[in-house]
This record gives sequence, C-alpha cells and structure tokens, in this order.
Amino acid sequence: MNLVWNGQTSGICPDFIETLWHAHSLRPYQFGSIYPALPYVLLFPFSQMVPRFFFEELPVPGFNRVSLSPQAFLVTISFFALCFFILFLSITFKNKKDKYLFVIMTLLSGPFIFMLERDNVLILTVALLMIFVKTYDAKDRRVCWAGFSCLAIAVAMKLYPVVFGLLLLGKRENVASRERIKDILTCVFFGCAAFFVPFLLIREENAISQMLQNIFSNSEAVYRFGLGQQISLRNMLNIVSYGIYGRVGFFSNSSVTIFMLLLGVMSVLGAAFCQTKWKKIAILTLLIILLPPFSMKFNGLYMIIPLYLFFTTNTRQNKSDYLYASLFALVLAPLVFGPADLFPGAEVGAIARTMCNYSTVVSGFTNVFFLGTLIIDSVNCMLRKHWNRERGSLPLATDADCNAALHMENARWQER
Repeated sequence: MNLVWNGQTSGICPDFIETLWHAHSLRPYQFGSIYPALPYVLLFPFSQMVPRFFFEELPVPGFNRVSLSPQAFLVTISFFALCFFILFLSITFKNKKDKYLFVIMTLLSGPFIFMLERDNVLILTVALLMIFVKTYDAKDRRVCWAGFSCLAIAVAMKLYPVVFGLLLLGKRENVASRERIKDILTCVFFGCAAFFVPFLLIREENAISQMLQNIFSNSEAVYRFGLGQQISLRNMLNIVSYGIYGRVGFFSNSSVTIFMLLLGVMSVLGAAFCQTKWKKIAILTLLIILLPPFSMKFNGLYMIIPLYLFFTTNTRQNKSDYLYASLFALVLAPLVFGPADLFPGAEVGAIARTMCNYSTVVSGFTNVFFLGTLIIDSVNCMLRKHWNRERGSLPLATDADCNAALHMENARWQER
C-alpha cells in the first residue's frame, strides 16, 4: 500500500512474507534473520501451504517471489485476522462503546497502519503483552501463569519485551513476598522454554550464535534505511546531528551508547519508584521503543498498552493528565502533513533509503519527551515520599496518585 512507508518496497506484506520465506526451510539464520526461533517454528506449517515453486523456482530474486503466491497472501490475511482477534479480546472496558472507540482509534493510528502495511508480527506481541499487564498481578495464580506464558511467548517472538519482566520484581497488591519469588522463577522457566526449545527444531548448527551475529550486523547496518520511519533514540540523535551540523553521525558511537545506557538505567529506576501502574508500564514501553538501534515506526503500537491502562486504571485525574493525553495523541496520530523529505541531502543509505517527514520527527521526539517527563514525575514522587518520612508532614503533590500514596505513607508514620 505504501501509505506510510516511503522507501523501496519488497512486494506485498514484506515483513511477514520474509518471515514465512525463512520459515519454509527452518534455516532462517543463513538468510540474516534476527528473530528467535519460535516465530519460524510457528509459521513452518503455514509455509508448507505455499507451493515450492514460489520458494525455489520462480525467477524473481529473494522473497519477492513468495509474495506473488495466492496461498501466501491467504496465510497472511488469516494470521493477522487471528492476531487482531486476540488483541480485540484482550481489550476490555466496562462500557462496550468505550471498547469500540478504543479499537477504532487503534485501527486508525499511524503505527497500526504502518504495521498493517508491512504485516509485521508485532501485532501478536502487543496482544500478548496486553494480556500480561492485565493478569500478572491477579489474585488467581492460574490467571497469573497464563499471563506469564503470554510474556514468555512475546519475548520469544521479539526479544525486547523481556523488560516487562521487571514488573514482577516490584510489590504487587494481591501477591505475598514468598509468592512473588515463585512467580519470578515460574516466569523465567516459561521464558527459557519458549525461547530455547524451538531452537531444537531449527535445521542449522549454532543457530543461537548465528542469530546474535545477525542482530549485531543488522544494528550496524541501520544507516542503510536513512532517517525516515525510525523512531529510535539513535535515529533521533542522527536527525539532531544532521539538523545542526549538516551531517549524520556527528555523535560518536561510544557517546551514544553511554547516553543510551544512562537513559536505560534512569528508566528502570524511574519505573521502580513510580507509584502509578500505567506510568510504570509506559516507562518500560518507551524503553523498548527508544533503545533498540533499529526501531521502526510501527513499534509505536506498543503505546496502546499504557494508553489502555491510562483509560481504565487512572481513577484520579488531574491537570497533568491533559499533557499525557496530548503526548499519547502525538505518538499515535497518523501525521501526513508537510514535505515528503525534510532532509533531502542526507544520503546515509543507498539500499532502501527512506525519507524523513514530520511524522517520524514528531513521533520520535514525542517519545523522548514522554519518557523524560515520566522519569521526572517518578523522581518527584520519590523525593516527596522521602520528605514525608523525614518531616512527618504531607507537602503539596501535583500528581493525584502520588498524593494518595503520600497520604497513606503519612498515616503510617503518624501511627508509629
């Protein structure tokens, strides 16, 4: 469709078709694949529905020939219909109208349109993470284990959601400390099983090491795709570098790496000190969007997870919520205005150069500002909580949830 993507294309549904092509022989890593083994094992039966002619004999280079197969197109439509159905079921509101409005908003968002255009398996990962954040702190242990299974599969599909496992380290209302340790071990077991067991079915030697080599090679080749459609922190720094200094790569790799590590540590600490569930999950979500060196715009679809919690768990609203609602809108809005290429002279890639428009700039820098705001908010709440412990008085809090937490802390202090 090329509604969002503006670089060279590789046929219909390129991301999914490429995955299907790699799954056909169960030797994905010889072609440079970067996903773990699970998606290829899951798609292997579906790849067998496509005639061998389209994989091996059609005189078209690469996986473009697979996209010409009617069977491959049917498999693609069926798979994404199933994934969207899972996502639809994972979204629950007390009012059905609210659910349908949220679903329509998701369908019309820029990241979803881009994901649908590329047909990336990200939609299944988002659906699984949505189930996890709703169930990881449930009273029923069986429900929790179902959520842990969803997280394990999501990590085995895309590696970066592993940071959501940090939620299990914090205190949960319905879970005792002893049960929390059991939950962590259970989740680790599920994750290891979902990640390592599928590699036994891969028909390559040293598949894991080859996958890691491909990941590092892909990270180094990120500049081939230009400045467009990437919302990673590294690409935002490249845009700043070109906008100010007239060239890409002004900031050295070592300085960018150190900055990203510091931001990662600050984000984890911010999530640990955060008193509000949706903000804690928003910090972790922005972390997996910004820190990967190769983060395309469809990764913004992860933001519907904290947005859903923002609507369903944010019972105490205040003025700052208008700011957060505006940031969610800027991240998810399908922005199509302005010139097609803001930096026509940025020749950073000759293979599949994508043009950088306002959509990439607004979405990317909004994510950075969003993460910084949430970290500052968490630090502010932590300092106020410390002040409350030291002085035994309740200072004025601007965040309603933080204010409620401070009231509870003040009550405990007075009882002592």
